[in-house]
Order: sequence, then structure tokens, then C-alpha cells
Amino acid sequence: MVLPWRITALLLALLPALAQPAVAGEFSAEEQKLVADIRQKMDQTTQLLIYTYENEEKMDLAEMQRVMVGFRELAKWFENKIPDRTFERRTGSFCVGSASFASSYWRNTEYYYKYKGSEDGKYVGAPRTLKELKDRQKDLLEGHFFDFQQCYIHLDQVPTRLEDKESAPKISITAIPSIRTNSLKLVQNIQDKMTSHYPGDFAPLIKKADTLYKNYYSISDLKIGGGLLCENFVDFPKHFIENYILRHGKNSKNQKLPESLFKIGYDGLLHNYYRDVKLCDNFVKEYKRKSP
Repeated sequence: MVLPWRITALLLALLPALAQPAVAGEFSAEEQKLVADIRQKMDQTTQLLIYTYENEEKMDLAEMQRVMVGFRELAKWFENKIPDRTFERRTGSFCVGSASFASSYWRNTEYYYKYKGSEDGKYVGAPRTLKELKDRQKDLLEGHFFDFQQCYIHLDQVPTRLEDKESAPKISITAIPSIRTNSLKLVQNIQDKMTSHYPGDFAPLIKKADTLYKNYYSISDLKIGGGLLCENFVDFPKHFIENYILRHGKNSKNQKLPESLFKIGYDGLLHNYYRDVKLCDNFVKEYKRKSP
């Protein structure tokens, strides 16, 4: 079954950007402040998520409701700062989505403990069993981490996106098999390092990811109908390391996720990467069929 948030994410990925981001010289002080504010609110969302994940079973209803107010305020802030309908890469509507997923995660949790299911008719739609709650939580957390990853990509790229595209070597569709091979190999290397007893320094893999990004970033210029799906060949390895593994993994300084929570995001992001590989393959195949 295709989960609802994955359908939403796919639709967002296929939508074209309505506005091109500015180069660094055109990036206003106001825009720079917005990006800094978004990053700060993302950090706050993560800290609240960690707190709820670790303390869910210890809270009383009053504490759950207090925390719910915090999630709602964060989601509202994102909605006000980033209009959800714009789909601009400059700000990234994914940032809005990530906060909404986090808020929905805790709303379902609060409803379960408050109503203990919906059999008595107090609240239709509340998780009826603990298993149903955990399934919903996992789905919503996967959606949260997917959108957070995309949000970080947008925020990292906005100041220099056009410069990056101009400096990257121009490529044709014939380069995609090579990009695909290099990307898949790099992602497998990342997974191998994560399963090692002594993962050590990620610097060599970051260097390879940066090289892949710089050499093939112009893949975004290819009009093959794949949208963000094919771009993930060059975007994903770099940001998977920097904005998830290093930000939230074992060596994180202040945003370390509980191990089981980290695994939900880690597995979900990999699942979506490999899904995008298959979808990009389909777009390339269809493009070649129509344009032999």
C-alpha cells in the first residue's frame, strides 16, 4: 500500500518550482534572516520531538496537551512564514510539511491516551489500539524526516543555487547511467560505514558526495520529467550524511535522536531514495521512448 504522506511527497517532488532562487549577491538580508529563523525553528521542532519520543509513557494528559500547544505553535509559525501553496525552492514548502507531520504525530498520540480509542464514540478517528498508534506514529515520523531532509536541501542550496548550476559541467541524458552508478555506490558505502563497528570519519564520503554534487548538479537542467526524483542522485548522498547522519546520529552534539527514532528516519530516507531511483529510471525510459 502506498502511504498517504508518500503520495503527497511524490506530488510535491513532481511540481515545478514557481520561482528561481537568487544567487548569493542577490540574497537579501531579509531572506538570509528568514533562512536562519527557519533553521532555528527546525532545531526547536527536533528538540520537542526528542522530548516527546523519550517521555511519551511518563506524561500525564496535562503535559501532553501542553506539548501539543508547542507543536501547534511551531507548525503555525512555518505556515505563516512560508505559504504552503507557493512550492518555491527558495523557501521550500517541505519545511511547512515537516512541522505539520510532527504536529500530527503528537496529535494522534495525545488522542490515543485521552480517548483510549474511539469505540465509545468520544472521538472518531483516534487510534483504537496501541499497535494502531505506533503504526501511525511511524508513518508520520517517516513523513516528517523526509520533508525535513528536503527542507535542509532547499535551505543549503538557496543562496548559491544558480551559481552552482552555472559552474557545474553541462551534461546530457547520456550521463545519467554514470551518475546513477556513482550515486548508488556512494549510498551503499554510507550504509556499509553505518553498519561498521568503528564507522570512523565520514570526511572521505563527504568529499565524494561533494564531488558528485559539483560535477553533476546540472542534472536539474535536463527536461526529462523527473523533477526532484533524478536530482536526488546528486542531492541525497551529500545531505543524507551532513543533515541526517551527522546532525542526528551518535556523534551529534545537541540533536542526537534516540536510537530507535533515528532508525525510523534513517530507514525511511533510504526507502525513498531507492524509490526515487526506480521512478527516475521510468522517466528516463519514457523520455527515450518519446525522443529516440
